[in-house]
Amino acid sequence: MKKFGDGSNFKPSKVRDVPPGQPFVQKAVKLLESRAMRTLSRHAHLMLLRFEVEHCRHAGKENGYLVVTYDQFVEWGIPRKLVNPTIMELVNARLLVVEHKGRARGGDGQPSLYRLTYLKSKYVPISGSPYFIEPSNDWEKVRYQTARAHQWCHRSVPP
Repeated sequence: MKKFGDGSNFKPSKVRDVPPGQPFVQKAVKLLESRAMRTLSRHAHLMLLRFEVEHCRHAGKENGYLVVTYDQFVEWGIPRKLVNPTIMELVNARLLVVEHKGRARGGDGQPSLYRLTYLKSKYVPISGSPYFIEPSNDWEKVRYQTARAHQWCHRSVPP
């Protein structure tokens, strides 16, 4: 049995982080180790993954205008009755912002628009061309969470 590095043709210069042409989401270790991420429920992690997939499907250029329907969340294993509470959990953890609250009307309503706070986001002014804003990293302002009640406490942030 060959061991790694024994006579293999492994060259560090040939290793790529991401296969070419594959979209990805970059997360800082500080975010991954944060209490905001570690205390999320299973459904909140699934929902966050679904938002990241939607972000990748738009080449990482539509954060702030991400649209994911309740049916899409259900396809990802989040029960319909838990979609809204899970969105609120992510909002309270300051990992997600609801930019526009949508309205369902039998399929012809307006969708909600979402923004992930740890990724660059798109801003479209009334006049002029769109530009991108650095991540707000609101999740860093979360101080602690009680595990059962999901009651978040935030540090006061000067305006």
